[in-house]
Amino acid sequence: MAACKLILFSLLAGFAAYAAYILIRYNTFGRVHEQLPGKCRTFKMNGSEDIIFLPNYNHSIVTSGVQLDVSVLKPFYGSLYAVDMNVDDPTPIPIKFEENYLEENPYFNPHGLSYWIDNENGDTLLYIVCHWMDHVDSVDVFLYNPNEFSVTFLKRVSHPLVHELNNIVAVSRHEFYATNWKYFNSKILSRLEQILQLPFNTIIYCNIKDKSCLTAATGLRSCNGINKSRNGKFIYATSSLGGELIAYKRLQDNKLEIAQTTHIPIYVDNLSVDIVTGDIWAAVLVKCLEMEEYFKNHSYPIPSQTLHITVNDELEFPFTNTKTEQIFQSTTHGAISTSLYNSSHASTVLHIQRMSVSPTTTVEASCSPIPASSGGASNLGPASLGRIKWLSDLEKFVLLSNFERRGWVKGSSEDGDWNFYWCSVYAARMMFSVDNGIRLADDQIINHFPTHYELTRKDYMVKNIKRYRKDLEKDGSPIAERDTNGKYVHLDFIPVTFMLPADYNIFVEEYRRQPNATWIMKPAGKAQGVGIFLINKLSQIKKWSKDKPSNVPHTKDTYVISRYIDNPLLIGGKKFDLRLYVLVTSFRPLKSYIYQLGFCRFCTVKYNSSINELDNMFVHLTNVSIQKHGDEYNDSHGGKWPLSNLKLYLECTHGKEVTDKLFNDIHWLIVHSLKSVQNVMTSDRHCFEVYGYDIIIDVYLKPWLIEVNASPSVAYTTINDRIMKHSLINDTLNIILPPNGIPNVHWNKNPSLESLGKYDILYDEEAALLAAREGLKTTSNGGGDGKFQFYNKFETKRYPTWK
Repeated sequence: MAACKLILFSLLAGFAAYAAYILIRYNTFGRVHEQLPGKCRTFKMNGSEDIIFLPNYNHSIVTSGVQLDVSVLKPFYGSLYAVDMNVDDPTPIPIKFEENYLEENPYFNPHGLSYWIDNENGDTLLYIVCHWMDHVDSVDVFLYNPNEFSVTFLKRVSHPLVHELNNIVAVSRHEFYATNWKYFNSKILSRLEQILQLPFNTIIYCNIKDKSCLTAATGLRSCNGINKSRNGKFIYATSSLGGELIAYKRLQDNKLEIAQTTHIPIYVDNLSVDIVTGDIWAAVLVKCLEMEEYFKNHSYPIPSQTLHITVNDELEFPFTNTKTEQIFQSTTHGAISTSLYNSSHASTVLHIQRMSVSPTTTVEASCSPIPASSGGASNLGPASLGRIKWLSDLEKFVLLSNFERRGWVKGSSEDGDWNFYWCSVYAARMMFSVDNGIRLADDQIINHFPTHYELTRKDYMVKNIKRYRKDLEKDGSPIAERDTNGKYVHLDFIPVTFMLPADYNIFVEEYRRQPNATWIMKPAGKAQGVGIFLINKLSQIKKWSKDKPSNVPHTKDTYVISRYIDNPLLIGGKKFDLRLYVLVTSFRPLKSYIYQLGFCRFCTVKYNSSINELDNMFVHLTNVSIQKHGDEYNDSHGGKWPLSNLKLYLECTHGKEVTDKLFNDIHWLIVHSLKSVQNVMTSDRHCFEVYGYDIIIDVYLKPWLIEVNASPSVAYTTINDRIMKHSLINDTLNIILPPNGIPNVHWNKNPSLESLGKYDILYDEEAALLAAREGLKTTSNGGGDGKFQFYNKFETKRYPTWK
């Protein structure tokens, strides 16, 4: 009898201990603090569970009408909505279902949601977890039309493993992973499963093309949210009742292997991944045991929270040095925070979605989070408190999102109350005008040098390079060496060019020496391909020359005429050029950086040097502003190719040594183009500049400098373009600002190695002179001709120099 009492007592004690563990584990007695950072934008809709942001179209897709208790499903209740939550008063737009989908499936009950953008044809596919009567689940795949806000049903995935699904993530057009959040269909058994925290849940993998599914991971407790890392290296999933966030590595057989687990001591629901930083934004339930009360009474407040979890997906273990920051928490609404809207690649605006798990009207909120760190190595210091005030003449997303994520606030141009000004070239010219009388303060910087046009205006650039070559030649510099034909051996990187109308007679003499050559005419002060045309006959410009004043060397109508590079390197039969970004923080001494993430711009029509195609700008001009109007233009990739792809292509077709020499020559011409304007450029310490270099490579792998842009476009045409340009601005700010994040003209402009991001130092004149005085040895970068010398980039990246 005593033994029975002991056993009974032990069981009761064990049950009590387990109950106490459950109550503590789910924060039953914890205090919830109200936190509503930023302005919230709300709208009403019926029971919503998931939301995704489509970066190509700048709006969201929201599932509505989810009902987990399928025994009370109502016809025509579930639906999809498109929402632009960047506006102050977002209005959900019902998405139209084509081909009578809802009539044939009236009990449409959407839950998890994912998307895939096919870069080959630009298709946007939606993958939706659907719960049907009798606990039958499926994944329905739709083709989304963002212009019409409509979807067309493509196929349905049904399989024995596709049951009690929760969330989903597409990893290709034909593949996805999805989570099973419970094992039993029975309410009693499923509740017991959750109370006992049975590890019965799984992640499944399905291949739509092969019509196959498999169990990819097991041993999870109420597996809920799932997403993929920005680089596709990891699959992130939640074991919600286990309090775990798990990073899986994808194996060759598509099964998942745990790479690392981090502990999240509350119930984690949906996950969103920042595709720039790779960080995770997790929607969590603070007191999940109170869900039962919420099911009964939807006005019952359920504390919800959103966490910002820092991740490094470049590491083997992505949660190394992970930090978790509470971004949003609320107890005022009877709803559950389940997902978020990541409107920027920098996560500058966080949209919290609340859901109702039964058909009731709920509220969704869109809130700005507490300012996150820049993602760089610099210490933002007071900037994160909003002490830096910015101005910008360009209302572009990649600029404003970078300012906002650093906690900067908008300044005033009227009273000069600003610290950082990203201005137009016109505003810079007015600011430094002698008639203006403006004197910049020590804590004010702008993005243009006063005389930037000496490099960026086509005629001035050519004039300065020609003068630079002659000066070097006069001084007897070996860099200005000429060959037997009179061409510069090391400085022949601009085509033969003349200014019109001033050089018209000289041009005629050159034309008659090569009457079969093709020439290209460009307005000296225009951009984006405006006013450019090709000629191969003198008669084509005779009328033009008669209409221009020959006695005025530089007017608004000045043109440059250059020998056309008619033997360009072709890839896929199409002409392309390079757009490279070069940051200059000082001209005296010269200090410049080159960005690793340049790109190629391709024509949409195959190259043809026939005179019949001289007027076809889709063959000859690579400007996106022109090519995007062509019939063959592809919106998904925008006719752009990452620089890394070009390097890989050239290494495969020409070898690594030849490729290294080509890029060595490109660096060489950039530096000497900068040196050519050193003596005429006003090097104001309040200034920096990001130049856009346009370079064409000919069939002999010789690079030619075409032009330099003072305001390279920060608008984006594709998702990759957006990511790259956002990163470009972020890394630029990290370099030009002192470690405390506050502009200061007295700073020595020597950023830390960690602050460079994707920039490499191109040329540091001060360090080069120091190295020469100290007799430091340099190592070649493999260019082959010894023109460009620099130190080991991982050890002394700050000290590149030239032979």
